[in-house]
Amino acid sequence: MLSDSPTQTYNKRNHNLDLLRVFAMTAVVVIHAAAPFILGDKLPDINFATALTYDAFSRFCVPMFVMLSGAVMFSLNTDIDETPLQFYARKIKRFLPPIAFWFIFYWFFSGRMSSVWQSNSIVEAGQNVWSILTNGIPYYHLWYLYMLPGLFFLGPLLRHLKRKVTPRQWMWLGIGFLLFGILHNAKRIITGQGLPFFLEPVDFIGYLILGDVLLNKKVSKSWSFVGYIAGSFVLATALYTFSLFNPGRFPFSSFLSPLIVLPTVSLFALAQQKLSVAKNKLVYELAITSFGVYLVHAAIVDTIMKMTNFSLTSFVVVDIALYTLATIAISYAIVKILMSVKWLRWMV
Repeated sequence: MLSDSPTQTYNKRNHNLDLLRVFAMTAVVVIHAAAPFILGDKLPDINFATALTYDAFSRFCVPMFVMLSGAVMFSLNTDIDETPLQFYARKIKRFLPPIAFWFIFYWFFSGRMSSVWQSNSIVEAGQNVWSILTNGIPYYHLWYLYMLPGLFFLGPLLRHLKRKVTPRQWMWLGIGFLLFGILHNAKRIITGQGLPFFLEPVDFIGYLILGDVLLNKKVSKSWSFVGYIAGSFVLATALYTFSLFNPGRFPFSSFLSPLIVLPTVSLFALAQQKLSVAKNKLVYELAITSFGVYLVHAAIVDTIMKMTNFSLTSFVVVDIALYTLATIAISYAIVKILMSVKWLRWMV
């Protein structure tokens, strides 16, 4: 999601990528703010359609974070002369402490640790802890952090591979991996079977490579914008139409759905243009906190929505926007406080 130095000097950062980080971070919050109005056997009324539209236009978020990681890993950090072990050590130092802390936090926040406290013996407590560790993620948004180490593990191998192939071969390799991810995801949806969970990062290698391939590539600004809008609109239409006949099922919303590839790639390409809005101190401030905001926001948005009984104005189109803005503002404030305290900044 972020470079290894989140407080990297403002003038040395790629501001267009920072803008994409802010877009992706906002989109994640939008999806989670819209989810209560979509999930379950909701009637396909105007509120459902509104929330589904918010969701569809934000589905680029996770693939975008992967593409950003690829751009940093293969292009922006290539001046770092390091062995694979040094690469892993750098990634572990940057990401393991905050991931470990927030995993534990969300185990408590979700109430999943109650089984440990209610254990009758140390052995039983140990068995319950092991069950928590192996039976799924502590909270819904942390699935990405299970996948992130896998992508980092593949980093040195893919860097070496890039040096051995031509740019054109590298591009086709990315397209090939993306097609594999799309087909494997379709098989998983249809049959319920796929690769083991720990191999899930393989599905996202295509996005990782294409983030590097498309970096600084000049594509028509108009066509990129149209690709994002049209792709997101087609996705929203497909999701709504399918839900009319299959309530509660959204197979096209997977991050490896072909309907999500076009808006994601188009938005990434659009941000490779000269965008004056990107070189902005607010964008920079939000970008350097985006990883922390990702970690914090789920607890904030869920708490706010429960406290307000999932309604602020009775208008879903307004409520989702307000929940998103409030969540980002509060999460940003928490992250900035943590970053300002030397012995707490490792958390984000």
